[in-house]
Amino acid sequence: MIKRYHPPSTPYERALAHPKVTTAVKKRLRDQYRSLDPVALLAEIRATQDERGNRVDRRAGQARGLRSAHTSNAPVTAATFAKTLGKRVTAGEPRATRRRTCRLYKTRARMPVQARPTYAAIEDWLAEQPQLTALAIVGRLSETHPEEFGAGQHSIVQRLLRPLRQQTAEQLVAERPLADA
Repeated sequence: MIKRYHPPSTPYERALAHPKVTTAVKKRLRDQYRSLDPVALLAEIRATQDERGNRVDRRAGQARGLRSAHTSNAPVTAATFAKTLGKRVTAGEPRATRRRTCRLYKTRARMPVQARPTYAAIEDWLAEQPQLTALAIVGRLSETHPEEFGAGQHSIVQRLLRPLRQQTAEQLVAERPLADA
């Protein structure tokens, strides 16, 4: 059987494999590595996150004139923390790293499919009055088609107007002689 060489991947393994690291340092590293407990480290990380979150909450509450957030001074051991590992999420407790609730994305109102025939009317209105705003166009559309158009389509009309205005500006620039510029 051929034994293949696998280079050390973690910093701990690389330090142990390095020839310039003394045996005393390697022994100290091995002792420290054996003493590490991942559950205890995770408990310490979560406790620190909770404590930092409470500090931020207190600071924000003081800025707004609210009372300070609740803090628990009960010591957390690795055993008590390990018992709660699988139960915290099901109980609905938010993670300590995520303090703010997610805000829902504001969905944009869509242009009705029946609005395709109104594009020609919008182009005609712009030909007559090029300074016409999107709000004015939405107002006109809601007067003629109140069941289809409302203030929610304002951003849609703005996006529709952008290429139309750009096309009109390009035509005006193309029509002007260079001497006028």
